[in-house]
Amino acid sequence: MKVTLVHWSRGDREFHPGVAALSAMLKKHGHDVKVIVDDDRMTPDDYAEHLNTFAPDLFGFTCMSFQWKPVQERAGWVKASSDVPIIVGGYHPTAVPDKCLEDPSIDMICLGEGDFAILELCAKMESGESLTEIENIWTKSVAGGETTIHRTNLRPLVQDLDELPLWDRDSFDMDRLLNDVGKLALVWGNEIMPVYAGRGCPYACTFCANSAWLMMYRGKGRFTRKRSVDNIIDELIYLKDRYRIKRFEFWDEMFALGTGWLIDFAEKYQEKVGLPWTGFVRAEICTLDILQRLKAANCQILAMGVEAGNEEFRRRHLKKRTTDKILIEAFDNCREVGIETVASNIIGLPYETPDLVRETIALNRRLDPHALYFFHFAPLPGTELYDICQKEGYLDADQEYWYESADNLIYQPTMNEDDLQEVWMEFRSLQREIEKKYE
Repeated sequence: MKVTLVHWSRGDREFHPGVAALSAMLKKHGHDVKVIVDDDRMTPDDYAEHLNTFAPDLFGFTCMSFQWKPVQERAGWVKASSDVPIIVGGYHPTAVPDKCLEDPSIDMICLGEGDFAILELCAKMESGESLTEIENIWTKSVAGGETTIHRTNLRPLVQDLDELPLWDRDSFDMDRLLNDVGKLALVWGNEIMPVYAGRGCPYACTFCANSAWLMMYRGKGRFTRKRSVDNIIDELIYLKDRYRIKRFEFWDEMFALGTGWLIDFAEKYQEKVGLPWTGFVRAEICTLDILQRLKAANCQILAMGVEAGNEEFRRRHLKKRTTDKILIEAFDNCREVGIETVASNIIGLPYETPDLVRETIALNRRLDPHALYFFHFAPLPGTELYDICQKEGYLDADQEYWYESADNLIYQPTMNEDDLQEVWMEFRSLQREIEKKYE
C-alpha cells in the first residue's frame, strides 16, 4: 500500500519524529511510504504533481495546534486533485477530534500514539474491511446530508519501546539538515542528531499538551516509558558510523527519569559512544552525584524549564512545584561540574502581570544559564490553561493557534499588548547579555 506522510515545517525544523516513527513502522511491514517536508513554499500544483506521480492510497498529515490552518489548507489542495482518504494525527486532532472532523477534506483522525493504529488501518484498507472499529482511529460517514462520526477507544500504550523500529531518517535529507543550522536541532548548532530514549512525562503542567495525554491514557499502561539502554546505545553507534555528528540531542519530553536507568546509560554511553550530548531534564534530578555521572558520560548541555519566576505563581497556576531553591541549586550544580545550561521561559501567561515577568527575568539573571529561551504563552487546546482562557474570555473568537509576536496574545486585564512588548524587550536585553557573556 502507498502512503504519503506530510510534515508542514513553516521553513524551520524539517525533521519530525512522529512522521519518522510512523514511516519506519509502515516500511517495516512492507508499505511504500513517501515523506513530504513542506517548508511553506509548496503550492497546490506541487501536491497535485505528487498525487499524479506517486498515487498514494492514504494521505496523512501530522498536526500540532499552530499547524492546523496550514494543514487544513493543504488537505483542501489534496481533495481538489484526488479522492484519496486523508488522515490527520498529532496533538491537535487528539485534543479536538470532533472539530477536526468538521473539515470536509479530512476523512479520519488518529488520536494519541499511532504506531500500531496506522498499521491496522492500512491492513484493513487493503483487505476492504470496515474502518469504523480501529482503536485510536475516528472516521466519519455522510448519509442523507447527515454526518456520523465513528468514535473508538484508545488502544493500550506500547510498553516495550524496543519493539518499535528505529526512526526512518532515510526519508529526510539528514546530511543536509545536519549541516543547516536551525533546520534540525532544538539547541542551536549544526551536526547535531536528534534521538530519543523514551516517551511520556509524568508531570501535568497546566500549559503543556502532555498533561492532556497523561489524563487521556489513564488505565492504558505505564505512560512514562524508556527504551533499554542497550537498544539506545546500539542505535547511537549506528548513527555515529552513518552520519557526521558532533553531538546527540535527546528529544524525550523528560530525559532523566529513573536513577538506575540513568546510571546504566551514563556508564555504557561513556564506554561505547562518547560524543557530547544534550538532554531536557527537570531541575529536581540535578544533584551533584547525578550530574557528575552525566558529565563523565560527556553530557554537554542540559535544558530546564523555568517558565515563571514567582514560586507561588508557578505552583498555583502552572502546577509546577519546583522551588526557586531547587532551580538555583540545579543551575549552580551544573556550573560546578562543567555542564552548560539552557533556561526555558514563558511570558504572557493567564493572570501574569508585568512585574511577575520581571521576577522571571530576575530569576534567570540569578540562574545565569549559558543560553536563555523565552516564548509567548500559547493556549493549547486540551490543556488546563486553555480551558481557563476560554472561561475567562481571554481568547478572541478569530484568534488562531499562532503565537509568535506580541500582537498575538491572550486578552487579559493584567497585561496588555504594550505591557507584553515592554517586558519582551527587557527579556531580550538579558538574552543579549547572556549571549555576549558566553559567546
